[in-house]
Amino acid sequence: MTEALMTSWKRSIISLFTQLLKLTCKAESMSAGIADLLLGQIEDSPAEQVVAPGASCRSQIDDFGDGSAEPPHPIEMVAAALQ
Repeated sequence: MTEALMTSWKRSIISLFTQLLKLTCKAESMSAGIADLLLGQIEDSPAEQVVAPGASCRSQIDDFGDGSAEPPHPIEMVAAALQ
């Protein structure tokens, strides 16, 4: 492989990693923004127990919440009530 081709490959790889890093930062920022909305709704809720059907919601509550355990799926609560 020629040196010019190697240089071109290196530039392409660096460019791809730079774009990936930018996308990752945007995704984390968006996730934090959604978590703020979600946590605000939880705080305003009169409910005693938080449940979340989606894996993303449970992860965001766990990551950005008060440090307590990840909330259960609603079906887990139904199963516990039936025992």
